[in-house]
Amino acid sequence: MSAIRINPAITFYATPAEVAGWISRWKKQHNLYYVFGRVFPTPGLAQDVDWDDPSAIRKAVEEYEVLFFRTDPFDVGVTSVNQIPRRNPDHLHINLPSLGPKGLRWGSLGSVSKKPQAVELWKNIASELLDRTVSGAWFDVPGRGKPAYEEGVRYSRGAASVWRDGTVLLGGGKTVITRLDGPKAEKTGRESIS
Repeated sequence: MSAIRINPAITFYATPAEVAGWISRWKKQHNLYYVFGRVFPTPGLAQDVDWDDPSAIRKAVEEYEVLFFRTDPFDVGVTSVNQIPRRNPDHLHINLPSLGPKGLRWGSLGSVSKKPQAVELWKNIASELLDRTVSGAWFDVPGRGKPAYEEGVRYSRGAASVWRDGTVLLGGGKTVITRLDGPKAEKTGRESIS
């Protein structure tokens, strides 16, 4: 499991429905503590999601920007979601992908945990994410004149499907994904899903 890196975080595109299913399984399988958080449009934290209700999980994924998992209870005595990481070491940090009118924005999964048991667990979860996604995407970078290939960006079946149906996969700034294949995408040792 040591070959999987979770620092820096793994960047991925997936639909809210896919992410809701993944995080539900991880939460239940590993008996994890959690906190959903957001800064916009209204700052807030949530720890009252009904994990037995798929629609409640999906709603949380759609309404919040970030999800933290931990093997120990969270200290949520904070004034901002941005203080959660410092107050709660050894967490898994998931920036949730979001689907809006402009397109599908990427998410990420990572941790800077030093606790060996937590690191091993987070790597197991990262391995599942890697199994459910494929690497390799071409970005249109304004002003560059030609697309740029990025092997480290991953995408799920659902992300590929909404992209084929016309949903834009948004990068940073005005950068967008123009193709979901590439010279190295098939060399990952993982199943192609495009």
